[in-house]
Amino acid sequence: MKKRGRITLGLFNTYDRLRLTEAHRRAIARVGPLAYAYEMNIALFQFPFEKNFVDRDLSRWIRDTSSIGEFGELITLVESGDRITIVDEVKNGFPPQLGKVVITTCKPEASKQVLLTDVCEFSKKGHSVLLLFGLGPKGLPKKVKQMGQMHLDVTPDGSSLETCTALGAVAASIYHLGR
Repeated sequence: MKKRGRITLGLFNTYDRLRLTEAHRRAIARVGPLAYAYEMNIALFQFPFEKNFVDRDLSRWIRDTSSIGEFGELITLVESGDRITIVDEVKNGFPPQLGKVVITTCKPEASKQVLLTDVCEFSKKGHSVLLLFGLGPKGLPKKVKQMGQMHLDVTPDGSSLETCTALGAVAASIYHLGR
């Protein structure tokens, strides 16, 4: 039996690129429990972490400032399993080790649109997948959307979901469909 590919929940920051805000903290605090519960990884793109901000500082920052995810303990468990990737800048593409880039969007390009079942089948065949979510009011920049090999709308009708709502819907659906 072939081993399933890794699934990574990726947050692409389109909020403030200069300082960490409450929106950053809350999104990270919310993605931690999802990654833990559904056996997924986390990738954070273009977050304004200081150069000396290391992984253990991330979990401490969440743990010390949030009640989400059992006071940050769940993100600590994800982190301790080396399941968090932090990428400062995305210019020419995403790290290939994260797998095929699946853009989560309510406006998928018809030529790239896939269903949840397609993503699950891809993973079942041993391929890794990066599910990319835009974090910010404008969603993912056009250039980033074009980098995705696949586009996924988790809703049946193109409904726009808030980022953390979409994260939960996609993570739970893929986990249960992919079993």
